[in-house]
Amino acid sequence: MNYLQDIKCWSEEKWREFGLEFLQQAGWDRDWISDFDVFSIEGKRFLVSLRHNINGGPIGTSIEKDLISRMRRANADGFIGFYSGEFTTSLQARLKTLSSHVELIGGVQVSVLLPYFSSHFIDKFFGGREDGWKWSWNYYLNKENKAEYKPLFCMCGCGKDILEGPLAIGWSAAFVHLSKDKLYFIYGLKRCIFKVCEDNTPCGWVEVNQVLHPDQFNIWNGQLKDYLRENPNIDLSEYHSHKRLFVSRILQRMRSINAGFFLAVEEF
Repeated sequence: MNYLQDIKCWSEEKWREFGLEFLQQAGWDRDWISDFDVFSIEGKRFLVSLRHNINGGPIGTSIEKDLISRMRRANADGFIGFYSGEFTTSLQARLKTLSSHVELIGGVQVSVLLPYFSSHFIDKFFGGREDGWKWSWNYYLNKENKAEYKPLFCMCGCGKDILEGPLAIGWSAAFVHLSKDKLYFIYGLKRCIFKVCEDNTPCGWVEVNQVLHPDQFNIWNGQLKDYLRENPNIDLSEYHSHKRLFVSRILQRMRSINAGFFLAVEEF
């Protein structure tokens, strides 16, 4: 996903909305009462300047003027410059003489940090939407065209493709079930599969939407491998073939590795 390419097409208003939420997602506390854009962290207040300059020149001292006066009016201890484009070294040097609490964030740095944010936040601002799309999150088709897509049907026999669309994905899960020393790999609609049996191993169960995130898939797959290694005598005749089919099909919908984590970002 090319974040900067998308940002180039944004309006000033969308960049501002994105920047304010970006800082909140990163662990900064917004002052909702102030007349200025002010965020706090570790007891320090920062005045934020959001400028959408990716299609223009770098932000310098001729643009960021009267900083001391602006910070005083905002009752701020420091300054954050949040720019979609670049900033000059002269601005950086000037700010260091005014305060030791300064953060300048340019578009390239934003694009580097974004993959570590939650997928919910990324999907709110990035990614194409199919016609009639009503959800705030994306789902992907990693095929050249839709004709190459292969369905993954619920194992209960109801005939529902659990990767068909956002609702089916959100309603589906996968887990392993141990019965009489035989391990079963099971996937399908939650309302179907949990009526038949439940996960009864330390591996737990995962939602399909969750496991479409590479980080979550790797974690759960690692748990499965550890469980098999610790239980070498289990009958796997109902495990491998179903797991292979499940993995091969979900790869069609797997998120890219830079499209965010399933869980919220930690402070950076």
